[in-house]
Amino acid sequence: MNIISWDSEISKSWLKQLNIGWISTEPIVQWGMWVAISTAELVWTVAREWWIGTLSSVWLSLTPRYKHIHKEYFERAKINKKLDWWSIELSGTEKNEVFKMADLECLRLEIRKAKQISEWKWQIWLNVMVAINDYESHVRVACEEKIDWIVSWAWAPWDLPKYTVESPNVSLIPIVSRAKWVWSIMKHWWKNYGRLPDGFVLEDPSSAWWHLWAIQGKLENVNHPETLLINSIPVAQEIVHKLLVDIRNANTTKKYIPSSIPIIAAWWIADRLDLDKILTLWSDAWQLWSRFLASTESNASEQFKEAILDTKDPGDIVVYRSGAMLPARALRKCGAFVWVEDIEIKVRDCVRNCLLEWKCGYRDWLGLDFAEGDRPLQRCLARFLSNATAGNKLSAAQMALFFVWTTVLRIDQILWAKEIMGMLKTPVNWLYQ
Repeated sequence: MNIISWDSEISKSWLKQLNIGWISTEPIVQWGMWVAISTAELVWTVAREWWIGTLSSVWLSLTPRYKHIHKEYFERAKINKKLDWWSIELSGTEKNEVFKMADLECLRLEIRKAKQISEWKWQIWLNVMVAINDYESHVRVACEEKIDWIVSWAWAPWDLPKYTVESPNVSLIPIVSRAKWVWSIMKHWWKNYGRLPDGFVLEDPSSAWWHLWAIQGKLENVNHPETLLINSIPVAQEIVHKLLVDIRNANTTKKYIPSSIPIIAAWWIADRLDLDKILTLWSDAWQLWSRFLASTESNASEQFKEAILDTKDPGDIVVYRSGAMLPARALRKCGAFVWVEDIEIKVRDCVRNCLLEWKCGYRDWLGLDFAEGDRPLQRCLARFLSNATAGNKLSAAQMALFFVWTTVLRIDQILWAKEIMGMLKTPVNWLYQ
């Protein structure tokens, strides 16, 4: 396969419109950042410029922004159970139910806020993880609140069309890291639900943040050639074209078949120079996380933002196995890697049970028999990620997890979101004068 050398490729392209679903917009997508870092304020600011803003969806009730909701649900449950102040509190199962109910309420409030301040004019997307226990509930609540798009990842969203059948106007986008999954999901959705994705996001584990969808979940496959965007984008586009032709030829029900399905590239973008380079990959749109992570409107904690600005050495970024049993990328100096916890079983009592039963190494003591260097970090993802949001000053410094893209090495200032968009919209001649 031919590999493009960007040193010899000159891009003078201006941004072309992205035609996706029922809209035409700028081809830049601000992605949902966990936990509660992409909130209504950031999403609205991006969306009103005719770009696309994406909310994060899970574990909102654990953040300072919504902790009062969790408390209210907890107190209500105690009252309903008629517990006296001196009696034993709720059981673990009951606390788990409170957490789920509070989280769904917070999701409703966040979507409503984003819709309200955007005056219902702009495209609001929502990022939902398949790996959470109440995935279906999150999707259904999002549909009830008239979200425009649902983006789904953290394992393949095989049944997403099933949960959205009563909301046909909600567009659906799976996130994958391998072109072969484009084939599998398109075939599965069409065969079982008579529906096709409205787009695909292709992630590149060699630069992404959060959990890295490396082949077979192995650390040594993070830089595998198959998942490098420079290789996976043309393969995915070829797969989409071929499958659409096959489906169109076999379409006896006369259902609407799109002429194409856009491929959104999720890679490193810190400035317009990066964007011009990525134009050589011929993707339909581009996804940004880290640059908006370091924005004024971002709900990341001040400590998180300062840590990004201080990160200049590649050695400050670590790829490790997280409690979700997958490779992940984070800042080495964050609290998750320096805090030493009491490992007695009693402190492992999980009252949230937020991840699917077979995906949490922290809760289930998984991976402790892995080889040295490949053992999962025994930290609660929900707790440590929520501590990375604004308002957790003490916790953010001592007990937080800072997921990052490799892009943070080139971010040296906090900008307003509008400044970031202006910078990315402005074409540059990236030839040396």
